[in-house]
Amino acid sequence: MATVVQMRKSDERSDHRHQQAMELMIRTDRLALERALVPQIDDIKECGLASKNILDEFHQYIATSDNDDPPPMEDWWYQFSDVFDFIVQTIDRPHFREGERLFDGDLMYRIWDLRRRTDEVRNFVRVAEDYFAEAEPNARAQCDFAEWRINGEGVIADYVRYSAVEIPGIVAGLKRMGALYNVL
Repeated sequence: MATVVQMRKSDERSDHRHQQAMELMIRTDRLALERALVPQIDDIKECGLASKNILDEFHQYIATSDNDDPPPMEDWWYQFSDVFDFIVQTIDRPHFREGERLFDGDLMYRIWDLRRRTDEVRNFVRVAEDYFAEAEPNARAQCDFAEWRINGEGVIADYVRYSAVEIPGIVAGLKRMGALYNVL
């Protein structure tokens, strides 16, 4: 009987040491994930809401116009430019990138797709930024921008639509990861 009691105590100590070792292993991952989520989850959510607001403006404009085109870019450019810069800044933060290794497949794909689409639109955004930065663009700049608008404005409007629709899924995935690792 004494041997059984001693074996149980030994097993309990062994289980306790195993739990402590597992907790130390997971602690590093938890800290990395927490740094990836805080404050990025709120920042990405804010970007999604701002994109949805711009998209709502598109819908209101389309409802009162004779075509399916978004409102003139001058009406929404500055709001979009701020959102775009904030998206780029947020998904490029080193602690966000480091924590991505802990994301599940769905969230990894969503973040990859957001980065890919952001990179695809980046040059179009730069052209518009250069144009809108000029107080009084010269005739050449106006002509170049008019030519650019044929494709550029549509590409940027599509990015607004994409962001408004996809970012809520990214936020849900980030919350899911936070809950899984018990860091939110």
